[in-house]
Amino acid sequence: MRTFNKFMRIGLVVCLGICIGLPYCNGVSAQDKRSDPIELTFSVVPEELGAMSAVMYEPFIKYIAQKTGKKVAFYMTTSYAAEVEAMISGFVDIASFGPAAYVLAVRRDPNIEVFAVKNTKPGVIRKGGPGFNGCLITKKGGKYDTIEILRGATLALTDPASTSGYFLPKVIFAEEILKGEPLEKYFGKIVWTGQHDAAMLAVQEGRADAAFTNDGNMESAIAAGLVKKEWYNYLWWSKTVPTDPWAFRKNLKPEIKEKIKEAFYTFKPSDVRLRICI
Repeated sequence: MRTFNKFMRIGLVVCLGICIGLPYCNGVSAQDKRSDPIELTFSVVPEELGAMSAVMYEPFIKYIAQKTGKKVAFYMTTSYAAEVEAMISGFVDIASFGPAAYVLAVRRDPNIEVFAVKNTKPGVIRKGGPGFNGCLITKKGGKYDTIEILRGATLALTDPASTSGYFLPKVIFAEEILKGEPLEKYFGKIVWTGQHDAAMLAVQEGRADAAFTNDGNMESAIAAGLVKKEWYNYLWWSKTVPTDPWAFRKNLKPEIKEKIKEAFYTFKPSDVRLRICI
């Protein structure tokens, strides 16, 4: 518990982020290539089906390009772990991390600098603000309507680097609700879905009996028409956790950083799923 509390304190301090990329031009030093790249690479872990995420972020990517005067490439990773590796390698320049993924990334590479945090409006399930709440869901109308009945059931988790899809259930839920019993022992089987919407659908379609996700991803999936609030039982809610930070490379030119920040601070999304506020 002490380790997780330390992570939570780091997460609170962390709320500020975005990152910049590195296609190069001839006749320029290696340092200049990294600090003033021709093209910036913008990365997210998809909250929904990949093609839908790409379409959803397109207006914002165009806006960043307009503000910075740079080409902006969109890179959609398959997991937080993949995004961390892409950022550390220098392939990705601007990225959104989950709180846990950010802590893992910055421990390995202090060149990652946070500058903004997602700040959301209240919705049909989301409280709103610069935080989110993890939750445990089961299918409405099924037999799994209490945590006690879930012993031996199939549980869906999302990503080993996900805050709500792994760390909260692994540490907080197991300690506070299961009284220290490991998830692997309490549940009969654990399956990995990769994305939060996939975990929700796995429960709805009967491929998993329960899943851990969060109110933010639930809100996005509901807004996209992928799921409905009334499809699920909500058996557990976590305390509020700092929302996803945006980060960029520290060695970008200061003027590029300022232009990126300006893009984030002034963008007015028409799509309520595009949660890119500070």
